[in-house]
Amino acid sequence: MSALSVPATLRTFFAPPDRAKPALIQKQAKSMEANPLIGRLLNASLDCMLVLNAQRQIVFASENVAPLIPGGRLASAIGKRPGEALGCIRAIECEGGCGTAPACSQCGAVKAILEGLAGRSAAEECRMTRLNHGCREALDLRVKSTPFSHAGASYTLLAVSDISHEKRRLALEQVFLKKLAGLTRPIGQRARRIHENASEPYVREDAGALAAQVSDLQEALGIQRDLSAAERGELLPSFSALYARDFMEAYVAAAAPRATAAECRLHLEPSASNHRFFSDPALLRRVLDCLLANAIEASGPGEEVSLGISADASDLLLWIRNAAVMPPEVCLQIFNRSFTRKDRGRGLGTYMAKLFTEQYLLGKLRFTSTAATGTTFTIALPPNPLSLPMSAIDTPPGLA
Repeated sequence: MSALSVPATLRTFFAPPDRAKPALIQKQAKSMEANPLIGRLLNASLDCMLVLNAQRQIVFASENVAPLIPGGRLASAIGKRPGEALGCIRAIECEGGCGTAPACSQCGAVKAILEGLAGRSAAEECRMTRLNHGCREALDLRVKSTPFSHAGASYTLLAVSDISHEKRRLALEQVFLKKLAGLTRPIGQRARRIHENASEPYVREDAGALAAQVSDLQEALGIQRDLSAAERGELLPSFSALYARDFMEAYVAAAAPRATAAECRLHLEPSASNHRFFSDPALLRRVLDCLLANAIEASGPGEEVSLGISADASDLLLWIRNAAVMPPEVCLQIFNRSFTRKDRGRGLGTYMAKLFTEQYLLGKLRFTSTAATGTTFTIALPPNPLSLPMSAIDTPPGLA
């Protein structure tokens, strides 16, 4: 053991309890402060940055760490371990402090720090319960450790990102979607029964309208559920054999009321062949829905939105065309998440269509927009994506 460290006489259930002497802590902290490049680089990071010595004690903290510290004083963190600086309840369970309690063996931050001290980078998630001004508070943190050397000593650079809001949003979203889906199912079933059995025409009409609206709500919930799963890499497509002409004829028939309500017309170009291909029909319909919604929105009363089927040397092509032309600045951002020229809270349609097409249906989504031909979105799908070599597939995390 280093002569510069306090002897490890304390019990630990996981990480070593020994600490550097205060004089060494001050020396290391001053060494960090003396190098202006370290401060500039770490303070420029969006993540909270901590420099830890071999005993896992903080010798430098970036300015954006202050809001995470109860009391908000950066100076109070120097010499403490991360859990102690942030107020983790486990840090006071054992005399050895942060990293030495039984629960610390499951702490992502401690695991990442130990990996960093061993010379290996590591990324983990840390779920912490802490005391903040006497109140219990849950924190979800994403941490990444990187080993580095400075002035002849080994350190670990710990990048910390507070993902508490992200985790809460995801949990609430999953509970909300599941609960709402459960509530709408019996409402839709009851509305359909009334529609089928009622003797009064106005009751049948109202019940039918209610059933249709509930169905639209269920579809919207399904889209949000699938988008959320897709962005997490957890969406699992279900491929089956389809026939392009049959599929598109059924799709256009189902989508026609949407176009009628918007006072425009849908037209499916005749196709000589009924190409057989493999895809996830539900996801493919959602891609078409996104593109069709854009085309209908861009079309004026009486205008036509065309859909068609073709093929090139390797792919089946499904396309949707409308007469409007997109400005160049829109074309450059059309697939960006949340980009919209409409109300805030929109702008997911083309982003979602590209995500579903390219990461889950294993195809390509492209577009052209010219004064001569209008705007055309083309979905290029391999006839059998399951036969593609793995090197040709950009496999999303959930399918790896």
